Amino acid sequence: MLAKQEVDRLLGQTPARQANLVKKQFEERLEEYQSKIGLLELEKNNLASDSDYIDWYDQYMQDMERMIDTPREERLAVIKKYIEEIKIYYDEENLFHVIKLTFNVPIVNDKLIWNDKKNRSKSYKLRKGRKTKELYVKKM
Repeated sequence: MLAKQEVDRLLGQTPARQANLVKKQFEERLEEYQSKIGLLELEKNNLASDSDYIDWYDQYMQDMERMIDTPREERLAVIKKYIEEIKIYYDEENLFHVIKLTFNVPIVNDKLIWNDKKNRSKSYKLRKGRKTKELYVKKM
C-alpha cells in the first residue's frame, strides 16, 4: 500500500501532503513495532536473571552490529537490555557528580578468557563481573 501511495503521489494522482502523511504514519508504526520487538526480545532472553547468567557478550555484539542506522526507540530498547538504572547526584562536600549505573547482568570487570589466544575462533569462557559501576565527574 505504501508503494502504491508513493507511485500515486509521483504521478500526481494523490496530493503530496496526503501521501507524506500516510508514509509518516507507516514509519511511526514501524518504529513502534520495532521497539516492542526489542522489549519482547529482552523478556525472551531474560537477561535480568542472576541465576541464569548468560553469555551476554555474543548478544551484545549482535546488538551492536544492528545499531548502525537504527531508530532512536530501538537503540533505547537495546540499552534497556543492559542498564537497569541510572542514578546521578551531586556530592557537595567533594564538589563532584556521581553517576551510578546498575546493569541487568554482571558485566562490570567481567573478562573474556580465550580457550586459545592465538586462534580466537575456538571459543572462550566468560568470567562474571559486578552489576554496578560508579563514575565521578569533577565540576570545572
